[in-house]
Amino acid sequence: WLKHFWPTATARNRYCFTPRKRLHVRTSCKMQAACNENTAPKRAEEQSRTLLANSFSQYRVHRPVVTFLIIFAILALSLRALDQLIFCEEDPGICDLCALVAFAIGAAFFMHPQQRMPKARGSEAPKLPHKMRKSACQRVGKRESQIEDSLAYEHRDSKVEEIVAACEKGELALAEARLAQIIKVRAAGSNKHSSNNSSNNSECTVEACARHFSRQMHRMLQACLHAGDVPRAVAWTNMLLAAGGQPTPHSLHSVVQSSIDIGETEKAAALMLKAVSADISLDLSCLQLLFKHCIAAGAEDALEEWISRLAARSHEVNSNCFIAILRAEDHTNSTAKVDHWMSRAIQADAACSADIYNAAICACARLGELWHAQRWLRRMEEAAQKQRHLSPDLISYGAIIAGFAQQGQHAQAEEWLRQMIAAGLRPTAAAFHSFIKAYANNEDVHGLERCMILSKEHDVQLKAQSYILAISAAVHAGQTEAAERWIRQSVETGSPVQDKACYNSVVSACAKRGDAEGAQRIVTLMCEQAVEPDVVTLGAAVHAAAKSGNQEKAEAIFDLIITRGKTRPDAIGFNALINASVKAGDAKRAEFWLRKMIEVGVEPSVVSYTTMLHAHARCGDIAAAEEGLERMQMNGIEANVVSYTALIHACVKAGDIPRAEKWFKEMRSAGIQANAVSYSSLLNVCAKAGDYQRAERWLEQMCKDGVAPTVVCYNNVIDACARADSPERAEHWLRCLTGDEAADGCCTSGMGLAPTRQSFTAAAQAYAKEGSFKDVARLMGQMEDHGIAMDEFCITVQLSSYARARPRQRDLAEVTFRNYCKRGLPITKPPLRVLKSVLGGPRFAELVQELQLKVPSLADSQGEARIYCTAERAFAVKGQNPDSLWARPRRNSFESAPTLLTSRVTPKEVKTDY
Repeated sequence: WLKHFWPTATARNRYCFTPRKRLHVRTSCKMQAACNENTAPKRAEEQSRTLLANSFSQYRVHRPVVTFLIIFAILALSLRALDQLIFCEEDPGICDLCALVAFAIGAAFFMHPQQRMPKARGSEAPKLPHKMRKSACQRVGKRESQIEDSLAYEHRDSKVEEIVAACEKGELALAEARLAQIIKVRAAGSNKHSSNNSSNNSECTVEACARHFSRQMHRMLQACLHAGDVPRAVAWTNMLLAAGGQPTPHSLHSVVQSSIDIGETEKAAALMLKAVSADISLDLSCLQLLFKHCIAAGAEDALEEWISRLAARSHEVNSNCFIAILRAEDHTNSTAKVDHWMSRAIQADAACSADIYNAAICACARLGELWHAQRWLRRMEEAAQKQRHLSPDLISYGAIIAGFAQQGQHAQAEEWLRQMIAAGLRPTAAAFHSFIKAYANNEDVHGLERCMILSKEHDVQLKAQSYILAISAAVHAGQTEAAERWIRQSVETGSPVQDKACYNSVVSACAKRGDAEGAQRIVTLMCEQAVEPDVVTLGAAVHAAAKSGNQEKAEAIFDLIITRGKTRPDAIGFNALINASVKAGDAKRAEFWLRKMIEVGVEPSVVSYTTMLHAHARCGDIAAAEEGLERMQMNGIEANVVSYTALIHACVKAGDIPRAEKWFKEMRSAGIQANAVSYSSLLNVCAKAGDYQRAERWLEQMCKDGVAPTVVCYNNVIDACARADSPERAEHWLRCLTGDEAADGCCTSGMGLAPTRQSFTAAAQAYAKEGSFKDVARLMGQMEDHGIAMDEFCITVQLSSYARARPRQRDLAEVTFRNYCKRGLPITKPPLRVLKSVLGGPRFAELVQELQLKVPSLADSQGEARIYCTAERAFAVKGQNPDSLWARPRRNSFESAPTLLTSRVTPKEVKTDY
């Protein structure tokens, strides 16, 4: 305040309120009111004329010493006159009376300056000498101009604050009204400065005012964009441009980008055109938006018009124009266009920076044309011989290296990396980040591993973001070991990964694989790096242990996270614990965790209760399962189809068909639509009981309800027919599955379904019981026609048909077994037992010796040893027999299932994998 009103005051009168200073205060207050009424220039002129009229005050300010001496002399004479009047009997002299009158007039003059010189209409102010009047006018005018500018700044700043506050509150109409006031006041102020623009000080003031107004524009436009009203922000920018405002390139970029994001590309282009017409400076980012989004591909006329318009601005703008075009994918979608625009830039002498060559190299690398990218790099090296600032940099080499990495050409990428180092360019963390990003996009774990090794060799400390990209790619590729290794490497190199989502992705990958140990290691590493595990980490880690059936590990991980006291378990974590107990077969422990869940205030979900039902179903405890369903309904949780299916599965385990049907009807009466799994469980219990007629009825009902039968459903019906000694019906349903026959009462006949090995073996087993070896051989042939190879269970069924035939078919059994061994297929003890019963002990021993089979004791009850023909095994290992199953994953469907052997062996139920 002092700075504005007393810039030339002396130390003697700096802190005293003289009439002059009081006049300044009154003037400032009146000017503030004038600004609010938009009449600032007129009122300022009136106050200036009033100040010029006060000649004595001006003289007193500029001649303080002379003024002090005069006032002192008048005061002394006045005191003398008072002394003569009051204390002396003599009459005062004429000098004394004059001094007293002068003192009274001066006192009135100083005490009431506003009344000292009443000016009548049309009268003239008293004049000072010309030299004094000119100096006073200059000083007063300069002082008043400074005061007015300061008040105008303060007034505009307050309005800007009001606009920002209104935008934050969502009152955009009020903000727009305040903006109109600012524009109106600025227009009045610009007229004043334009009348005095001859001096250098005025020019500096105008430039400072413009810069200040640009910063204010940026704040207002950003506030409007944050409020979410992009069209209004575009309108404000047009208003400010019309008022002579100069928005910063950052402000213009933000508005144009927001307009493009909402699809208003035409308005964005019009705004850019208006900015160029107003001679607003545009940086490279604004030009990239223009050529990438506002000018469509193929619009050559519009493109040329913009190039000619920008070329007239400056050499730098012309160069940035070509760089923006080369970076726009729509205008450089072929190497021919890249060469065309680079040639145009060179002809226009715009290729004066390394950025334009880098733009061409990156465009060719983006198109996958690395040969063209290398050619422009060589051209860049040739240009650098004349102009050193055009030498290739990290971006030039990095684009080519990343291109080779994107194509999986590791050798070429490493070769160019060596060339970059030979050129004196040390690879940086940013360069390696581009390489890692290229490999990560292809999920190339091997390439990422090479990048990690090279970064160590060149002593480059990678950023945490690079490690996150590599870890994410390894997780997507299923390489959790590599992901864990890179997490530890980031810790060792001093750039630890602090992204919780990255850790959770690795834990989830371990959960999918059932790797409880890996999940626990990652959780421990999170705690060591002060990355607090959350409920996602808890659920995934416990699920990993539950999937592997490791109940103790699941509870250990749960305690590790919960004991830290920063993560409250949710229903997902408790459900994973209950599931771990269920898979371990510990129903009591599952009940314990369900009660614990309720105690800590976590409401059990339908998944929690359904998991408990699965625990009781695995044990075949129907009563406990029914009690769990009733408890769930009492707690207000509606059972779903999975809950009822678990209860039906418990009845299946117990072999209780009526109870299973009862709960199936209860489910349908509750309005819950049964799914294929529910019907499959019901058909399974019918198959175990050998009641094929009931199984057929339920399959027909399934089709009527609009539920498409699955392969498992058909297999259950076929198995039910086989157990009921009805091979014709079993083969009928097999033909329905393959689509050769129409299913009775079914809306579908296995359309789109492929039969499995179990489908054929279950139907063949029905014929094997009767000794119909020809039908068994026919079904096995059909199975192979469908591309399904035989296994140890199939050969067991076929050999058992030869054993039950009358007379026994020893020769066919031996031939069939020889052919089976020649194919290198696995052999278990059940087919060997059947073969021995058919051939007899002596012939069986000769055959085993001839085929070089290593046969363990058939009396061993384990029956899990697998025997291979040694000759065929050698062929399979060498890869000479592609049909051999030796090199393929071993199927477990019927591996250890006992089967029908001979008439002297008690038939056993076939274990089926549903």
